[in-house]
Amino acid sequence: MRSNILLLFILISWLGMNSNAQSRPYNADIIVALDGSGDFIKIQDAINAVPSNSDRRTIIYLKRGLYNTEKLIIPADKKNVTFIGESRDETIISYHITTVLVD
Repeated sequence: MRSNILLLFILISWLGMNSNAQSRPYNADIIVALDGSGDFIKIQDAINAVPSNSDRRTIIYLKRGLYNTEKLIIPADKKNVTFIGESRDETIISYHITTVLVD
């Protein structure tokens, strides 16, 4: 699980590039955009939409924005998934674990 989340961050940082005005940058299968201009607003919803056990690569393109998310879970049957960020500096996935101690 941790390796999947780490892989996600590595892919976004390595492949995150500015794109030209294209309707489907990088021939993306799924586009995630916080402003609602994509197929999904949440990254997890995009992951859930990836076909199970597919031999074909599924590209999830993340438009610029700060994605405050809960844990991202990539099930083992969601294979051949690539995440591409629109901008290395402006496409950010943030995950915060907060522990509250109650007396």
